[in-house]
Amino acid sequence: MDEPEFRVLVAYTRTGQIVDALDDPGWSFEENLAWSTLGKMTLTVPLPGADRAGKLTRDTLRGIRNGMSSISLVILRRDGAALAAGPVYTLGWNAAGVSIGCASLNKLFDKRMVLAPSYLGDPTNPAASVTLALPPRDRATKLIDLAMTGVRRGLPITLPSLSGVEGDEVTYAGVDLRTTAEAVKAIVEADGGPDILLLPQVSDDQSQLSWTAAIGDPALGAFNPDATWDYPLVAISGDVDDSETTETAYVVGDSSGSDSATRLVGVATVDRGEPWPALERADRTSVSEARQTQLDALATSYGAEYSDAVETITYSAPTDLAPAYRTAWNLGDTATFAYTGHPWLDDGTATARMIGVAMDPGNTRFSTKAVA
Repeated sequence: MDEPEFRVLVAYTRTGQIVDALDDPGWSFEENLAWSTLGKMTLTVPLPGADRAGKLTRDTLRGIRNGMSSISLVILRRDGAALAAGPVYTLGWNAAGVSIGCASLNKLFDKRMVLAPSYLGDPTNPAASVTLALPPRDRATKLIDLAMTGVRRGLPITLPSLSGVEGDEVTYAGVDLRTTAEAVKAIVEADGGPDILLLPQVSDDQSQLSWTAAIGDPALGAFNPDATWDYPLVAISGDVDDSETTETAYVVGDSSGSDSATRLVGVATVDRGEPWPALERADRTSVSEARQTQLDALATSYGAEYSDAVETITYSAPTDLAPAYRTAWNLGDTATFAYTGHPWLDDGTATARMIGVAMDPGNTRFSTKAVA
């Protein structure tokens, strides 16, 4: 019997040990280049019957139910590429079958606080604070490493080596109880912040699931000549959003005591000229930030991001005819392709960066942003 094109394996999240498999479930997944946009994976299993195969499926589902987020599922393509993997967070069923919902692994970092490892139970102790003097890429790497340090905190993630270069000193106060996800998000979204992807892989003998943290310097991906299609891609949806467009971006930082006049503020201005109206935007999510350089970097990043309407276009192609995701291309790559189906642009050729992917056995859809 031929090996199926796709398999779904069951592993322990914390160790990556693969312990089971689901026979021929339906599946789909979504992944985004943005750190703060969690990936998600949905698997559907018919209600098991009373035969031997049904009993095995029941045993597997029972193990998933008992383990939930301690269990991760991985979609494995026949060529050995792990397309998506992550912990189980939801499990539901009805007359149509069982639905299993997973999130990308970085959801776990919403449950890890930035605290010195010896003071996880004592965040008000001054020694619980963490001080790092590293450039942004290394600081993000160190924060993820710190989140995996301690009892039952380890995860099968391979991190890049630190550069050995010093950077601005940053202190994460223990009493702030900032999550790793929040701290890394602030680094990623600052001007020059690195792209971060957690890339799953499965060992050749299919006994071990692990992830490699791809951390850009600052961007991941490049123009990819292997991401080619022999036919026009179909533009199936698009979005042009001008609601956040701004000319002057403010980022509100820390203040000294109650004296608001001494509050730190980052400011960046992009002059769009006529006929645009003057537009300002203030971000108040960094009110504990005491570094002017970081506030300025965030303001510059937001100013650039929102200097014009944000446009994304989603294209679709049959999964079995598309260049292989994970092996031929990945998020962050830029490709040139012919397209059709746009409502106000003539059929033509686009060069765009791939920033999101949604995939099932039949179709691959990817979201793009145009590049200059």
